Amino acid sequence: MPRRIYIDCTETGRVGALTGIQRTVRSIVRAALADGEEDVVPVRFDGDRFVPLDAKSRAALTKPDAPRRAFRERTRRLAVSSLAPAMRGEWLARGRDVASRSYWTMRRLRAMAGHAAPVRYAPGDWLVLLDSTWTPDVRREIARARTAGARVCAVIYDLIKVRRPDLASPGAARIYVRWLERVMPLSDVVATISRAVADDVRDYLHASGHATLAGNVRHFALGADFEAQGDAGDVSPEVSSAVDGHRDRTFVAVGSLEPRKDQATIVSAFERLWAEGVDARLVLVGRPGWGSDRLARTIATHVERGRRLFWFAQASDADLAHCYRNARALVNVSLAEGYGLPLVEAMRHGLRVIASDIPAFCEVAGAGAVFVPTADAAKLAEAIASMLRAPAETTASAPATATWNDSAQALLALLRDAGQGLP
Repeated sequence: MPRRIYIDCTETGRVGALTGIQRTVRSIVRAALADGEEDVVPVRFDGDRFVPLDAKSRAALTKPDAPRRAFRERTRRLAVSSLAPAMRGEWLARGRDVASRSYWTMRRLRAMAGHAAPVRYAPGDWLVLLDSTWTPDVRREIARARTAGARVCAVIYDLIKVRRPDLASPGAARIYVRWLERVMPLSDVVATISRAVADDVRDYLHASGHATLAGNVRHFALGADFEAQGDAGDVSPEVSSAVDGHRDRTFVAVGSLEPRKDQATIVSAFERLWAEGVDARLVLVGRPGWGSDRLARTIATHVERGRRLFWFAQASDADLAHCYRNARALVNVSLAEGYGLPLVEAMRHGLRVIASDIPAFCEVAGAGAVFVPTADAAKLAEAIASMLRAPAETTASAPATATWNDSAQALLALLRDAGQGLP
């Protein structure tokens, strides 16, 4: 076993978001620490070095600051909406780079003037780039770790920003590709969250001149024991009102509103069903993301809003768990994904799943889901109607991946096995 496994939690601790990556970071670190893994050390990049999280930061890691996140999101949306549509993409792309460079420059200057003790790497240690810390330049810190005899594992959740930059926010693809170009040459192992992503990463590495690293690509599965996290806290009255007593005809869609998730097709499918007199409820759970302004306006002004169409942009973990427990099925028709965390969470709760037939979803859900073509509202409406005609007690079988503890242990085992095979 390595002496220390330093896990990057920078963005999760800084932003406190509830996206899939941040949920993964929080869950794996929490599971590893709860299992008594004393060799696991959560760290954050301070602009100059990685430093261990103090006790307060460790505690806050699993408690996102929802009010601060909501205020930041409202501020961003207000700023973007004040621009002419033609200017938004260019403004966001340039603004992302300028803001990022300024932020990390200030963080570095503050770190150099401060007294936080940086990580002291030793031979046999691992630095695991688990979080979405893609904007700062961490090459010098990675080099420091490698010089001390530590090894580096880069975790890649997907290559959507590389393969489908049209599905990423303006500037995001450039930032992510820059991170790949900086980090891949300095990595010893690449870990991915599905076999589908692993295959894609190997192709990318061969094409980009990193064939040696392509041989060190491994994958591990994410956990699904969301109910243990989601039971804490009170369920909002709005969520209770939307789903309680309507389980047999309630369908839930989980994920940030954005083109890649394609909730517009889900809404369109339900509009077809409502027009045909089908009594079904659609509950959308997810914050507004980039490119969601038109869809958000459609939902906000929809004639079925508050009747058979509900959107919870600031749902808590308890709210989401309650939706899982009180719905008939999950609907997720993303155009591209690296895994499919809502699918396994829903299946663990016994929900049926209707999903797009993309590789990651087929791998994760297997026979436990009904698959439909991407961006096909008619086929999706047929699948929903068919499920409504099926016996209501029909449930899905939980996928093989059971808990976040299993996921954390799989990642640690991956590092242990990879370390034995490295020179």
